[in-house]
Amino acid sequence: MTFIIPDEVIRETMKCRHNFSCIETERCGNTEMCEVWYANGKNVLFLNTGEPATCSYRLPFAYSQICTCPIHFAIYEKYKR
Repeated sequence: MTFIIPDEVIRETMKCRHNFSCIETERCGNTEMCEVWYANGKNVLFLNTGEPATCSYRLPFAYSQICTCPIHFAIYEKYKR
C-alpha cells in the first residue's frame, strides 16, 4: 500500500534517514514502523516500546519512547498505522 501524504508534510520531514520508505513500504528502512499506543493530536506519537532507536524523530519519554516524525503522525492520523 502506498500512503497519500501531503507535500508540505514531506517537506517538514527533513531528518528522515530512510528516504521516506514508510510511504511506499510501510516500513522504516529495514524495520517495521513503530507501533503507536497513543497520539496526542499535536504531532506527537507515544510508542509501544521503550527500546532505544537510532531514529532522529524518536525520543525517550519516561519508560517509553515518543515519535515526532511528521510523516509517521500523518500516516497514523489518516490510516491508524
